Amino acid sequence: MTENIFSIIELIIVFFFGIYLSGAFCGISFTKKNVFIFFTFSVICNVMILIINTFLNLILGWRILPLIVHLPNFLLLFYYYHKRISTCLSSICTSYLLCQPPRWIYLILEQFINNIIIKLCLFIVLYIIAFLLGYYVSQPISKLYNKDNKSIYIFGSVPIVYYIVNYYLETYTNFWSNSNPIITEFFRFFLCIVFLLFSVVYYKEYESKADLELQEQFIKISFEQQKKELESIKEKENEIRIIKHDMRLFLNTLIMHINQDDKEAALNLATTLASNIEATNIRRYCDNDIVNYIVSDYAAKCEKSCVYFHATIEIQELDIDEIIFSSILSNALDNALNATSKLSEKERNIKFLLKTTNGKLLLSIRNPFSGNIVFSDGLPVSKISGHGYGTQSIRYMTKRLGGNCQFTIEENEFILRVVI
Repeated sequence: MTENIFSIIELIIVFFFGIYLSGAFCGISFTKKNVFIFFTFSVICNVMILIINTFLNLILGWRILPLIVHLPNFLLLFYYYHKRISTCLSSICTSYLLCQPPRWIYLILEQFINNIIIKLCLFIVLYIIAFLLGYYVSQPISKLYNKDNKSIYIFGSVPIVYYIVNYYLETYTNFWSNSNPIITEFFRFFLCIVFLLFSVVYYKEYESKADLELQEQFIKISFEQQKKELESIKEKENEIRIIKHDMRLFLNTLIMHINQDDKEAALNLATTLASNIEATNIRRYCDNDIVNYIVSDYAAKCEKSCVYFHATIEIQELDIDEIIFSSILSNALDNALNATSKLSEKERNIKFLLKTTNGKLLLSIRNPFSGNIVFSDGLPVSKISGHGYGTQSIRYMTKRLGGNCQFTIEENEFILRVVI
């Protein structure tokens, strides 16, 4: 009777352990709401296991474990948290694999302990330590499990295959029970440790490679932005050159109308000349020349595209790298303009805010959008090959300036917030 109670308590601890880690490996943050959801779900699963073990038997409960725990766990991650099938499968199987280190250590220490209460306390402590270890490595694993499906299945093949083989051998054969449990558990323990170490090392290499790619993309985007600015400046210079060239003709014609006492024609001509000169001016939004130039340039583009552009700028001097910040600003406005241009004219609008508060620089851009936006690792994912580098570049360059950025959706508006 005591052994059965102990076995049930073991199962309850393992279920809580595996269910919470599966969420962490999916990249789900442990907010109060999510902690409550996973706790409630774990309680329901444990109650079902208790009912089966009480009225049926433990062997049957173990055999249908995937149906009463792992399958519902998969459905929770897939339908409620909208994670991909590959991510859900790999995360659940990885949490299953991570049960082996505390299990093997417990088997060794159990040989020297006879008191069942001490054994239970030891079991709980080992799983708490394993949970902290799993939570520590959950960040690199969750990022790897939120890549493309092909990469996830390649990387997650080890825990998935382990889950299938181990479950079959434990449930339908006597392979593990006929061998020395300490030796057989060691191989599973060793596999788990190697997989975790490989995950961390691979993640660091992946991060380094991604960082180099972002740097390369940053240089490319900066070059393209400077090229756009140069072309715009040349265009303004060309307009000024044309006006200067035509100035003599305008003045001579104006003098002729005045001499003929044709005030209306002279007034129309003067108004036209003033409008042409005004068109070459860059509108002043702030005292910073670079920011003012970029914002005024995009305001002109918005006007051509029939996009309502509302800008609020309240900044002093910029105490940051202006070249890097100008690239952040240009990318953000580019993304907003591209997204808004796809809408009907009535819906096209961009709300731009740039101000300094308590020594921090705040950039906020709001714009409506069409279709659905999928997020991965906090960034919107582009379905078009070769796109999506703009948001990655914004995050990378914001970090270089010591700030942070956030991409969110609120009331059918896409919002970018950058704080530096």
